[in-house]
Amino acid sequence: MTLQEHFTYIGGANGQPTSRTWHFHKTGPQSWEGTAGDVIGVATGEQDGNAFHMTYVTELHTGASTHRVSVSDWMFREGPGVVINHTTISKLGVTLGDVQIAFVHD
Repeated sequence: MTLQEHFTYIGGANGQPTSRTWHFHKTGPQSWEGTAGDVIGVATGEQDGNAFHMTYVTELHTGASTHRVSVSDWMFREGPGVVINHTTISKLGVTLGDVQIAFVHD
């Protein structure tokens, strides 16, 4: 399964639009693995009903600095074509920020 993501970090990466292409494959009845160009290693995910939890490591670019961070994504299918995502970004166990996103499929 392939997923195209388009987003803009406000205040980071000079506010430039960014995209990420995910490639996922199922590894068990409720487990998934995924890769993307800016993900270090493999993302792992677990599905349970309408919930999906995925964790991965990536590099976050802010101005002239680059930070290796851990990402925890909780996604909830709210209805046909609608997914709510809550992301926590952390480094060394310290939360740097939380993001909430709504994905709507046309």
